[in-house]
Amino acid sequence: MTFRNLLYSSNRERKFEISQKFQDFEKLKFFQKFEFESSVITNLRTPNTSAGNVARPSTSSPQNLCAKATWNQKGITIAGGNGYGSALNQLDDPTDMALDSSGNLYIADSGNSRILKTVKKTGKVTILVSEIAPYNLFFDKSYTYLYYTDQTNSRVQKLNIKSGIQTTVAGS
Repeated sequence: MTFRNLLYSSNRERKFEISQKFQDFEKLKFFQKFEFESSVITNLRTPNTSAGNVARPSTSSPQNLCAKATWNQKGITIAGGNGYGSALNQLDDPTDMALDSSGNLYIADSGNSRILKTVKKTGKVTILVSEIAPYNLFFDKSYTYLYYTDQTNSRVQKLNIKSGIQTTVAGS
C-alpha cells in the first residue's frame, strides 16, 4: 500500500518523498482507495497543518496520480517489518492509518485486534484499544477523538485520545 509518506508492502512500511505537490481540493486531505499494480493507496488523513502535499486525487487513474513523484530509495521501516505476529513491532492485516496533529501514527492492526499508536518523537509504540477488529480510522477536526469501525462488534466507536474513554456512535 502506498500512503502520503509511507510505502507499505508485505508488512513493511517505508517512507518516501514526493517532489510535486498535489492540488488541494476543498481541503479534503485524503486519498481515495484504489489499486495500482500490486500497491494500494488508502485513506490516510493528514492534519490541517500539512503543507498541501496531500489532497484528493484529481484523477481516478493511478498512473496519473504520482506521474512526477520521485522515490527515496533509502526508506526506513517505521512499523511492522518483523513478520506476522502480535508483538509491538509486528503487524497482522493492517487496514488503515491516521496521523494526529503532532504527527503521531495510529494503525488499525485488524489481524491482531488492536489499534496501535506510534509516537513520532520517540518511536514508542503502545496499544490504545484491543479485542476489536478495527478497519477504518478517522480523527475529528480538533484531534480529540479518534473514530474507528469495529467489525467484530458491528459498530462505530469514538475514542477520546486523552482520557481513553470509548463511546459507541453507531451500531450495537
